[in-house]
Amino acid sequence: MITDKKSLKEYLEADKIALGMKGKKPPIFGHEVWKYEVALRHIEYYQNTHGGGY
Repeated sequence: MITDKKSLKEYLEADKIALGMKGKKPPIFGHEVWKYEVALRHIEYYQNTHGGGY
């Protein structure tokens, strides 16, 4: 569960390694799976820290 920025960064780094990606951020074109995972992690962080419901 992502409860703070530190754990968000850890999850994002683990996702990047699991996908075999290089660099800090996804490129503008391509790598849709990585972009999707980054978006999901940020949504999870927001919901867990700001009380966002479903």
